[in-house]
Amino acid sequence: VREYCYDILTRRDRERFHQRAAEYFEGERGYLAAAYHHFERRAYAQALDLLTTQSQAIINSGGAAALVERLTRFQQHVVSLDQKVALQRALGDGHQIRGEYPAAIDAYHAALEDAPDGQRRAELQRLIGSTYLKIGEYGRALEYAMKSLEISTATGEQAGMASAHHNSGWSLYRIGRLDQAREHFEASHRLAQALGDEILVAEVGMGLGLVAWKEGRLDEARARFEESRRTFRECNDRAKEAYALGNLGVLYSALNDPDRQLSYYRQALQIQEEIGDVDGLRWSYNNLGYVHHSIGEYPHARYYYEQLARLAQDIGHKRMLSMAQTGLADAYLAEGDAQAALERATDAHRLAQEVGPGLELGISSRALGDVWLRLGDDRRAQAFFEQCMPLLEAVKEEGELARAHKGLKAIKDRLRTDPAAQQTGG
Repeated sequence: VREYCYDILTRRDRERFHQRAAEYFEGERGYLAAAYHHFERRAYAQALDLLTTQSQAIINSGGAAALVERLTRFQQHVVSLDQKVALQRALGDGHQIRGEYPAAIDAYHAALEDAPDGQRRAELQRLIGSTYLKIGEYGRALEYAMKSLEISTATGEQAGMASAHHNSGWSLYRIGRLDQAREHFEASHRLAQALGDEILVAEVGMGLGLVAWKEGRLDEARARFEESRRTFRECNDRAKEAYALGNLGVLYSALNDPDRQLSYYRQALQIQEEIGDVDGLRWSYNNLGYVHHSIGEYPHARYYYEQLARLAQDIGHKRMLSMAQTGLADAYLAEGDAQAALERATDAHRLAQEVGPGLELGISSRALGDVWLRLGDDRRAQAFFEQCMPLLEAVKEEGELARAHKGLKAIKDRLRTDPAAQQTGG
């Protein structure tokens, strides 16, 4: 009946009703529906403006997939260069949160090619860098963040400088250069406060909080995470609120409170599942797997690491898949299945070697050391423990380093009590 009634309307009546529907949905903040009705009445510019200006609100309500689908309809209807740049930028944001990182980078690059001024070019350089950060290519992420900072500094654009310092801080934090990361975070924090940018102040607060956590200043870290979470909640930025919750969970690992850890990670996971934040999901799955393993709940640990592995395979993320396989190796080893653990750890190590030296190679080498130690091959175990240490030291991964040292101590203790083991290799 609806299709029949719509079919007999005149073109003028259709456009009038679409206009009224669009106005209604805009008032209800139903931006996807409003844009659809503007599109149907052939107000393409208005529809596109609505989608691009409200892209973050759409993403935070779980509409990233629909946003990408709607935006692709506008390719032939873009009416200005500015709108083309805005379309590609919003398309990149939609792809990024869905874990479609190559597509996100392509969209940002397409926008960069057409961006006419320094400010927008700096922003797009920063967004490309943030995507490389999520892929785990921290060197390239830093390169683009510094390009963004260079452009913003040359033009004197304070907001751009603040955002570029923020991204530079994250890249440096991920590669373990904490002093330099702190300097960039503090520079970003000063600029963001002067600009009155509450969201950026809260984002930088999370970075400064993690540096404080790494350096053992737990009260400062907790205060920063809680303040950031409040800001994100008040601003209805659900993706960032989930990250703040995850950081609070990380903090409680240092306080040896697994119940609070699990509570915060589960809250973060719920938000990330609702909005489809792939990057957030990978951290939550990994964190939940790690905590369940640490308290001896190995089937639960395997469940979350298997979720992480499926997610990584779906989006072709080798670093993430290596971490998942390492987690599964640890879980199988704890359950007494050393052969299954060896298969997972070997696969994790192979993947980590393909992406190059870094955290993943360090952790997978530690896992192989543990497996060979369990299988009685001390020489292989020692080689992997020694291989992992400089990699883990470089990124200041203290927990994994402690596990490697524990494995080496076990080998030395066994050799001390059974000298023949040195000749037989275990």
